[in-house]
Amino acid sequence: VAVTRNGRTSNILDRKFNLEADDGKAITEFLMVDYCTGKASDLATNVRVEADVIPVGGSCFAEDDYEWTPVRPPCDVTVQPYIKCTLEDDMGRTVACLDYIEEIDDPEDQRQCVRTVTYDVTMVNTGLACLTVESVTGRLRSKTKALDITPDSEVVLCPGETYIIEVETDQDLCDDDLEEEIIIEINGGPAEVCGGFGSLTYIPVPEFPEECSVALDLSCTTPSGGPCQITRDVKSECNEHPGYMEFKLSGGSCDKTTNQQNGKFVCNDSVAMSDVTGAYVVVESAKNGKEPLYSATVTRGQRFKIGNGYKKLDANLEVHVYQSKGGKLLQRMNLHASCSEPLHTNDVFGGITLMAFGNGKNGYEAANNEFLISYEVTNSFDTIALMEEIIFYQNGNEVTRTYLDLRQVQPGTTFARSEQLELTASSNADVELTVALFAESLSALDCNTDAGIVIPVVEPEPEPEPECEPIKCEGGFPHAFKMKFTGGDCDDSDNHQTYWCTDHKEIGDWARIVVGDEAFKEIYFEGDVKKGHEFEVKTDKAFKEMIAVKVMTKDYYGQWVVAQIVKFLPTCEKPLYLGDIFGAVEVAGWKIKGRGSVYFPKGHKC
Repeated sequence: VAVTRNGRTSNILDRKFNLEADDGKAITEFLMVDYCTGKASDLATNVRVEADVIPVGGSCFAEDDYEWTPVRPPCDVTVQPYIKCTLEDDMGRTVACLDYIEEIDDPEDQRQCVRTVTYDVTMVNTGLACLTVESVTGRLRSKTKALDITPDSEVVLCPGETYIIEVETDQDLCDDDLEEEIIIEINGGPAEVCGGFGSLTYIPVPEFPEECSVALDLSCTTPSGGPCQITRDVKSECNEHPGYMEFKLSGGSCDKTTNQQNGKFVCNDSVAMSDVTGAYVVVESAKNGKEPLYSATVTRGQRFKIGNGYKKLDANLEVHVYQSKGGKLLQRMNLHASCSEPLHTNDVFGGITLMAFGNGKNGYEAANNEFLISYEVTNSFDTIALMEEIIFYQNGNEVTRTYLDLRQVQPGTTFARSEQLELTASSNADVELTVALFAESLSALDCNTDAGIVIPVVEPEPEPEPECEPIKCEGGFPHAFKMKFTGGDCDDSDNHQTYWCTDHKEIGDWARIVVGDEAFKEIYFEGDVKKGHEFEVKTDKAFKEMIAVKVMTKDYYGQWVVAQIVKFLPTCEKPLYLGDIFGAVEVAGWKIKGRGSVYFPKGHKC
């Protein structure tokens, strides 16, 4: 039963079965559907059933297609209420419309009043599903005619993402209509549920000079709501080829890179990454065109993992960071993953940061020093305050800054927001986090303020020591072995013998394993084994000659075919240790008559 979807075909039938005349059989396929980012084209399915006619011979087939279109998600896209306005002044400088209007000395002078301005309308997806933006219009509340401000290229907004539409138009900056509310409708609206209401960031200068006064209050928690404490940064170095790596989307541009891979790391930015709240990340091997090791939408600060720990990662990895699935390429990089080049936890590679790595035996992980810094701005004065920007400092060094686009805080109200920051410490001294807020009144009189908190630094948890030392096979000839199916290829072998290994096909999560003598005349084990599970190989006497391990996988028609053959000497005459790996199998224990059994202890680390 061959199912084809997205250009890939797989046989969902576990084994052949007979179907009598006028009989039927139901076969169920379970499919994980992504309601948030999935497209209807991803779910178009072709099913082809092929059968042999018995006993007369011949064959027959049946074929059918199936399409399913997900329900269109509701529109939960809003518009930030403050619309940024900029223009180019007579000196060729880009200035805020508010600052320009303050310099107009004659409201009847059309040369001063009528200028080409750029409006920035920021859309925010506050829902749970991705939404394709098909149309955007804007109009003043007193007007019926709307201006089409739909982006030129397709925009897909996923949960938590923002998109800024830049609109360039000629505007009379002396027109009283500019004080009106602006109505934005997305995909036909209405604005109350799909769009929003905004106003221009510039406000007429008051008749008399006004001052302002605001207070700033800070608090810190972990993303889960716990108390803040920074774990001192101790970088773990990679000393053996990893089977998995875990990254975090940190969202930096290529110039934020901090690693020691020198010429082995290459990074190119296509679009600035500074404002990225999420991205579609694809990681693949640079040496072949197989299926990606990872491909999914990741939010900023979220971790993602490549590899399963058993099979060594390809030495050269290629990473693509897109604005969204099928969207614009933001960043492309190549990095080295074999540890022949220096590799440490917290190494930064452009927009991603290495948080953990390891293999089936050992693992290393960086401390999680992500914190949620919440701040409240309270206006206890009797005039409007305009928020310009807020800057965060760690021990006097700038961490990040956020432009607040002249957000208004009305008298007697509070403006609250939070920033997720990563704070690190190389010593055990407490960290001082200070925040500077820049604000002004409608008369452009400053009312800046600042605040600070102290965050304690703690020592990292010590790395666990291996619970056992490598154990060598000694004192005779084993008559039984415990093997573990790791699913690796020949390149993943790690042992001290001269052995023979040949790969024929890629190995999946299940395999049929046959263990015998070199010619497979005598069979010591045959059975289906799942990756990560153990099986026993034994003989009535003792192993004194070379054995062969045949690993088989299913082909397109569901038939077992050879994927790998490996041969090695299972005696104590040649170096043999617990944990030695030969292709897709690992030595997990043995028995020697008169000397007992040797196995890994439960929960071993070595």
